[in-house]
Amino acid sequence: MDIHELQDAYNQIDREVQKRSQKLFLESITAKQLFWTLFGIGFLVWYGYILLFGSNSYSLVKKLENEKRELKREILQLRESNQKLQEEYFNLKIAISDESNE
Repeated sequence: MDIHELQDAYNQIDREVQKRSQKLFLESITAKQLFWTLFGIGFLVWYGYILLFGSNSYSLVKKLENEKRELKREILQLRESNQKLQEEYFNLKIAISDESNE
C-alpha cells in the first residue's frame, strides 16, 4: 500500500465514524428532550423580545432618557427667556413710572 491508498482508507474510516456518531447522537435525543429544548429556546426568544420591545423595555427606557434630556434643555431655554422678559418688563415698568412722575 502506498501513502495515497492509506490516506484514502483513513478518510473513508473517518467519514464512517462521523456518520455513525451523528446517527447515534440523533437517536439519543428523545421527543421529550427535543420538546423541552425547543420550549426553552422559544421562551428565551420571547423573553428577549419582551426585554427589548416590551412596555418596560430597554428601547423605551432609552427613549424616555432622551426625552428627559430634551425637556431639561427646553426648561433651561425657557428660564433664560423668562429672565430676559422679566428684565424687560421691569425696565418698562420703571420707565412708565418715571414718565408718570415727571
